[in-house]
Amino acid sequence: ILILSLSFTSASWLGDFWRKITGNVVNENSITIPLEPGWNLISSNVISSNPSMENVFSSLTNNGNLIMVKDAEGKVYWPRFNTNQLGNFDYKKGYQVNVNNSATLTITGTLAEPSTPIRLKTGWNIISFLPNQEISVENALASIEGKYNLIKDFYGNVYWPQYNTNQIGTLKPGKGYWIDMKEAASLIYPEIVTSPAPINGICGSANGQSFSVAPTTNLCSQGTASSVTTGTNTYTWNCQGSNGGSSASCSATKITS
Repeated sequence: ILILSLSFTSASWLGDFWRKITGNVVNENSITIPLEPGWNLISSNVISSNPSMENVFSSLTNNGNLIMVKDAEGKVYWPRFNTNQLGNFDYKKGYQVNVNNSATLTITGTLAEPSTPIRLKTGWNIISFLPNQEISVENALASIEGKYNLIKDFYGNVYWPQYNTNQIGTLKPGKGYWIDMKEAASLIYPEIVTSPAPINGICGSANGQSFSVAPTTNLCSQGTASSVTTGTNTYTWNCQGSNGGSSASCSATKITS
């Protein structure tokens, strides 16, 4: 079982800000993938600076924890028997990883370009997931719509368009997925358009105070202040949110002689 709990740092192609999601821990230089005893199905959206299987899995082989790494074709990296049929870790592929005990696998290098084409052959493939945040399975596979039968995760959950079945929901970084192709094609993940975070309007320190004339300062601590309306006994205004954020209604007492 592959347990995922992820938060991302900045990537040059998304801008300099923190992004948090459910999955593995990924930053501009590394991804850390927790592994559970037995088989796991993983992928990496980080390109290792030294992609040999021996280097990528060295932390697991040094303590004898790694049993085997296997690809979709049945080729293996099997340290116990000094066997490496895989050569290098290919970030465009997913891998089955078998370990004795719980562990973490950290891959260091550079972040992959999410739109890198992933070539798929007819039949079963194990794909990696290159974006740094989860995407609905329908959107993730839009570039090969109609060219595949189904996609399956490690747990056996499927997305099977022909039968209108979606047990997967979203594809997530750090996970590998089995996909059954009707024909050879190239998978290109869609560009992720990041929406700005909503900002709620918040009343400023003038809210709740008393004034003999309409206040003009400290109306909002966050958001955009509307014009102040003068009533019989109160001054009122709104602090308008942005990017879908809520607005706040504010007021102050009007001092009358």
